[in-house]
Amino acid sequence: MKSYYLKEYLLVLKLTSADLARLLDVSERTVQRWLSGDTEISGGPARAIEAWLALESAGLPWRPDGVPLLHAQPGARAAIVLPIQPNKKTIEDIIENVYARGGPNMPWAIDLARRQASLGHAWIKFKLLPNSLFVPQSYGRTDCAPDLARDFPLIEDGYACIALAITKAEHLRVKQNWMEIAI
Repeated sequence: MKSYYLKEYLLVLKLTSADLARLLDVSERTVQRWLSGDTEISGGPARAIEAWLALESAGLPWRPDGVPLLHAQPGARAAIVLPIQPNKKTIEDIIENVYARGGPNMPWAIDLARRQASLGHAWIKFKLLPNSLFVPQSYGRTDCAPDLARDFPLIEDGYACIALAITKAEHLRVKQNWMEIAI
């Protein structure tokens, strides 16, 4: 894989060189050599990146450093993985439950450009969809092993914060468009 492809793929996957080094379990210096063109990336790392790209384009979870939040079965619609909840709820149901209990207890930081929500050592990756919707992809923690059953209330708060950030961004975009028209 040539360096210019790798640079483009990192943009598509919303990864930094440090992220890539961590995910592939190589040194950052190795990634820098790949990016500069000093060394061509091949073998397992190249195949892993190609697989991640395929999964990303299909809207499926791909990050090997987290727990998938989406369960896909061949030939069936993907369903959100919800621990403790035997009936499959929708994102809208989860968000409604969060606001029924008074709103999110924890204020997740949302980065819509990187499609990531962060709260301390926890993170949620998500895919943006048309019409101000999103699909959660994976959840992880850097302080301990992720446990969906234990962390479910935290994940619910993350979903609500993501939805709110998307709604605010959409309102701002619409407002800016109206301001451009008015001028």
